[in-house]
Amino acid sequence: MTQKRDQVVLLVVALILGLLVMRQLLVSPHLQKVSKIEEEQLLALEVARLIKANADLREEIQTLGETFSTYQKSLENRKEAEGEVQKNLQKYQVIAAESKVKGPGIEVDIEGPLSKEDFVDLINALKNIGAEAISVNGIRLTPFSYFGSSQGQVVLDKKRLDQPYRILAIGDSSLLAEALQRKGGVLDLIQAAPKEVKVGVEKRETVVLEAAEGRR
Repeated sequence: MTQKRDQVVLLVVALILGLLVMRQLLVSPHLQKVSKIEEEQLLALEVARLIKANADLREEIQTLGETFSTYQKSLENRKEAEGEVQKNLQKYQVIAAESKVKGPGIEVDIEGPLSKEDFVDLINALKNIGAEAISVNGIRLTPFSYFGSSQGQVVLDKKRLDQPYRILAIGDSSLLAEALQRKGGVLDLIQAAPKEVKVGVEKRETVVLEAAEGRR
């Protein structure tokens, strides 16, 4: 009796074990399938995240590039503006006779009596031709310079001018010399009778003019 009961118990246990094995065999493929789906979903999410991160990075790089270009252009414009300001400042200093200046030009030597009107005509002619800077007997002309007369003598900025007169002008030497010496020009008028005036014009590669007195 006891032997039969044991056999029945073993049979039941074996049956239960068989059922468990069958269930495991049925469930395992399902679990593997679920795990594979989840893995694919996670991989897809990771790929999507990487794609978005790359897109954001490209956008940031583009923005930084545009910002750099803007700054670079702004810097170039600033340098250009500073260069223009410096150029204009130097030009003003030359016109105002506040700085020493040198360059090609001409030398005009005159012997004989000249009136203040003769000097005014000659200086105006030089300026109209394009002289950038002028001096008379070492006196640098400024925008406020003026010719006058004192006791029958021509004066420039209250300083007497003695013969021989030496005029230096900076500019296109060929243009200045040719324009001054053309027939009927200002030098022809200065030398007209009854004056006894001798004039010499010489082109020079380098003319050096100091800043005006009181502006150095």
